[in-house]
Amino acid sequence: MDPREAIVHLAKYLLDYEKTEILEFDTIYYVNTKERANGKLLSTPDGPENGGFDNEKGEYICEAKDHISYRFEIKKNIGKGSFGQVFHCHDHKTNTQVALKILRNK
Repeated sequence: MDPREAIVHLAKYLLDYEKTEILEFDTIYYVNTKERANGKLLSTPDGPENGGFDNEKGEYICEAKDHISYRFEIKKNIGKGSFGQVFHCHDHKTNTQVALKILRNK
């Protein structure tokens, strides 16, 4: 889906920040509409660490059904180390299961 189409059709599922961020992408493959429809993920992040998207250790805060780059659907956290976290994800572009490592933000 084109990012502008996504904003028109999925605006109620997007955080205010995502409504501007999404325009930086060429194609939108995944947005969680089921959990957000229930209001579970609609709170706006806040806090000093990356606008509230990271915890105090610089680790990205996310949970199952969140997206990474509007392409990867997080299934579960499968590991954590000194330099980051590893997630089991579904790649909606290639329709494959992948492991995605997200490094700590410094």
